Amino acid sequence: RNYFNHVSSQDPGRAPLLLSAECQRSGTVTRVSLDYHCCPATAPSTQLTAVQVLLPLDHTATDLQCQPPASWNSEERRLLWKLPNLSPTNHSKGSGTLCASWQCLEAPRGPAPSLAVQFVGSGASLSGMDLELVGSRYRMSLVKKRFATGKYMAGCSL
Repeated sequence: RNYFNHVSSQDPGRAPLLLSAECQRSGTVTRVSLDYHCCPATAPSTQLTAVQVLLPLDHTATDLQCQPPASWNSEERRLLWKLPNLSPTNHSKGSGTLCASWQCLEAPRGPAPSLAVQFVGSGASLSGMDLELVGSRYRMSLVKKRFATGKYMAGCSL
């Protein structure tokens, strides 16, 4: 097996999943929303699978509310959303919004939280590169294209 890594650029048009996060703070209450949209220009026939969104919270966070519902990990103090497969060709299954709100003992200071996103795509490469063997001594019977996220973050704007 050979694995090839592709380092993405800062060009948002090349991203398989477009993200827009927003954070609102009012006293001790924080609200975060994340809009996501599967980008058909990058990999038109590729479904994104195993999609997870992680949101770390302050250690004093209470009165947690999420839409859609998320799993709460009290040891790691983070929320986890597991999304269904996302398809760039089906708008209702390729985009959506996640929301969370919570209260802290004191008004939060410092930067807004960042969301981490993980997913896998099969059947395409992000670079658009293809593989071809030249010569008659070798042949390929099966070529699988697949990409997975490494550090895929969405920073919140206040």
